[in-house]
Amino acid sequence: MIKSGAWVDAFQPQTIDDCFLPSETRQQLNQIIESEEVPSMFFAGPPGIGKTTAALAICKQLDLDYMMINDSLHGNIDTVRTDIQTFASTVSFNGKRKVIILDEADGLTAAAQTSLRAAINEYVDNCSFILTANFRNKLIEPLISRFVEVNFLFGKDELPQLAMGLYKFLVARMQEEEVKFNPKAIQEFIKSRLTKSSDIRKLLIDAQKIAKTKVFDTSSLFDVDGNRLEELIELIKSKNFNKIRTWVGENSDIPFENIVTFLYNNISKLSKDENFIPIAIDIINIHQYQHAFVVDKEINLACMLATFSKML
Repeated sequence: MIKSGAWVDAFQPQTIDDCFLPSETRQQLNQIIESEEVPSMFFAGPPGIGKTTAALAICKQLDLDYMMINDSLHGNIDTVRTDIQTFASTVSFNGKRKVIILDEADGLTAAAQTSLRAAINEYVDNCSFILTANFRNKLIEPLISRFVEVNFLFGKDELPQLAMGLYKFLVARMQEEEVKFNPKAIQEFIKSRLTKSSDIRKLLIDAQKIAKTKVFDTSSLFDVDGNRLEELIELIKSKNFNKIRTWVGENSDIPFENIVTFLYNNISKLSKDENFIPIAIDIINIHQYQHAFVVDKEINLACMLATFSKML
């Protein structure tokens, strides 16, 4: 009986059939599993939809020697020239192809993307690459063209099947954790989350937060968003910009308008300085206006939060 640890980690899928995937995507990846020939692939889609999970499941199911690099943290040209080339230039222990998973590849610098093109060409006989990205437009087309693109977006007609899979998963977790639950409450929770966002990872994380109360029914569906927004206040005050960026990425399911309304109503929690309040309201107004047409809404939100933090 698992009493601790994140469900998304403790129950990491070991095969493609264990993953939450659109039917066409599952079929496409299972064909690769059956052939045991892994091409270089590009997995694009919003955060938490299962891109990295699927990449790891392929490697585990086929028992492939793999290396994963988080490009949002190590996306410079030195990583491409050293870590990638060192791994890709050697033969695997079992004689199978090697795989390099470049997670969050939209964090690669322009120079690193250009260097990666050369590395792919050089090691094509020995190594496959799987790139995951939240924002396709941040990668250059000459790089994307070298990969088989895989779609991870669920169509509206597939949401009921996804909801059923999530329901079965959550019921199993509640039973293992000895949580009292109302089946209808779980169904309502899943429906409300999938209506707002496709972030499966965040859905599971929030469900686990509720489960910690040991009761999952209609009355226990507390304001998870409210708790996360209160956490944001403390992060802004801490001036930890890396954690602020992480919060923005992990809480993309909270509508921007909800965040700015919360901050507007809770400005006094950030600072008691009377001079801070009008400036903060002006910052909210500017970023709220910009949010309607900026290319990267996540950066716009992170910029607003970082500005608050710098002012404190």
